[in-house]
Amino acid sequence: MRLNPHMFFGTADEFVVRDLVNKPGNYTFKIQLGSALTAEWLATACFPKLPYWTREDKPIAAEMHISVRP
Repeated sequence: MRLNPHMFFGTADEFVVRDLVNKPGNYTFKIQLGSALTAEWLATACFPKLPYWTREDKPIAAEMHISVRP
């Protein structure tokens, strides 16, 4: 599969905040992006000539803070 620059192949989730929290307050969501595939495995077994991204050693993480009010 060939992707153009800035394209994405994977999964994305959307959610309604009410499905995650059940009362007013301040919340922090932590989002992590990582891969179970190692760069070595991808290079030797699958796609040696394609650019790819993987991060098996430490996922990239970000936090999102929200405040839910009544």
